[in-house]
Amino acid sequence: MRFILTFVAALLGLLVPPGGTAFAAAPCPSLEGKTIRFVVPHSVGGGYDSYSRLIAPFYEDALHASIRVENIDGAGGIVGASTIRDAAPDGRTIGILNGPGLMMASLAGQEKVPNPATDYAILARVARSQHVWTTGRDSALQAMTDVRELVETRPLVFATRDVASISFFSLILGANLLDLPVEAVAGYPGSTEEVLALLRGEVDIMSVNFYSAIGEIEAGDLRPLLQIAEAPIADHPALEGVPLLGGGNGLAARWTADTGGDTAGAAADAAALTTLAGAGRLIVAPLGMEEELRQCMENTLLAVFRDPGFVSAADKSRLALDVAPGGEAMKALRRGVEKSEAFAGIIGRAIEKLRER
Repeated sequence: MRFILTFVAALLGLLVPPGGTAFAAAPCPSLEGKTIRFVVPHSVGGGYDSYSRLIAPFYEDALHASIRVENIDGAGGIVGASTIRDAAPDGRTIGILNGPGLMMASLAGQEKVPNPATDYAILARVARSQHVWTTGRDSALQAMTDVRELVETRPLVFATRDVASISFFSLILGANLLDLPVEAVAGYPGSTEEVLALLRGEVDIMSVNFYSAIGEIEAGDLRPLLQIAEAPIADHPALEGVPLLGGGNGLAARWTADTGGDTAGAAADAAALTTLAGAGRLIVAPLGMEEELRQCMENTLLAVFRDPGFVSAADKSRLALDVAPGGEAMKALRRGVEKSEAFAGIIGRAIEKLRER
């Protein structure tokens, strides 16, 4: 997988040497020789951590600085996200955020949850979130028709790490669109523990980023049941025959038609969900940074993301890239919000129900 880097020259008036970044000299003089914190609001070993540790060595080389990756977990990612928000806007603190999860928790009225659309300077999107509902290898749930039969006797039980995650709102909102009663089991430290709970049969289902879970899927530990998308996430054998949630022929529209409901409305709601979920993994900095420094950091980061060496390293690590500049990423996030504000009440009620247990 390779990208042509000509657009970087248009941005910066520079040519990119093969296999290298665009900067022979330090592009952001105030950061040269300094140490930059790269905050990951989740534990070591997950998808956000993997992306951050992939980015750090390339970005520090380009900036002529030192980048220290810090995992600051707690409160479902809110502690780390708040750390980035509250840092000095001097370029010395940046981080990676689950934009859609934080946004939905914020819209649902959760206190102290940072809003990614208003509380940060978004430098870039590194990847979209492409979620699938999965079950475990020994589960009797072979397809979504089995799920539909199961909920005739009891709610569908799912695992979630926290209420500010894409996994949580993907399942809550997807289940609402499909008229499936669900029950959340929260408190798992991370995705590894969620997968183990699924394999032990403690829960029925979980929502995972397809590319983050590709190893478990290919090993047969996880079986995809539903793509939270309007078009196939990937040309991969594991997704063959796995239905889409959205689209005119998606499960939301088809199951709504079965009950004589509003199929156009169901398709529109599914589109809103997939748009917001796809807003992705965002690289952000605190608000208030001098514009020249912010633009320099963004341009340097975009050059890194399109560096052939970085792209090759991502490919080897099986980390999918879907890069966008900060402004474009912000617009996508806001489009998702505009389409999804009606979901806030559903999420809010689900969170309250979880807290009552």
